[in-house]
This record gives sequence, structure tokens and C-alpha cells, in this order.
Amino acid sequence: MKTNANNIMMYVHCKMCLKEIDDGVPDTDADQVTPRDYQLLEVGWTDKGLQIWCRRHNVNVCHFMVSPDKDGVEIDGTKDNSTKEHPI
Repeated sequence: MKTNANNIMMYVHCKMCLKEIDDGVPDTDADQVTPRDYQLLEVGWTDKGLQIWCRRHNVNVCHFMVSPDKDGVEIDGTKDNSTKEHPI
């Protein structure tokens, strides 16, 4: 695997962003709006792992928990700290 190449096989998206695109984004041509252009994701390290955050909806998209007590990576995509419905 090349480390300086895009090796992504499947992208992560905010479910709420995808729904808005599917419903039609106001003042745009729906055929021209892509998840890549529409969503506003931030990715960064937390004290427990790597988190993907949607800035547009202010919700957790996914949090990859990296624990020194476990082998491998635990993925937490089931809840967040907001009162909004989780996007995945």
C-alpha cells in the first residue's frame, strides 16, 4: 500500500448530510451536489482514539476507540453526547 496515495475503498459520510442531499439542497442543482462537496467533516485525535465530527450538524459521525488494554481498534458509532439522533 502506498502511504502517499488515496487508498480509501469506502468513504464515511454523515447520514444527516446524505439525507439533506437526497431531499434536495436549496439554491443548488441537486445533480451537482455531492457528499464530498456538501458535508463538513473534521477528523482528529481524542484522548481515546480518532473521531469524525460533522460540523454542519454538530454531531459525532464515528469514533474509533484505540485502547491500550485491547488488541486492535473498537469502533463506537452508536451514540454521541448530543441530543440529536446519531447520524450513522
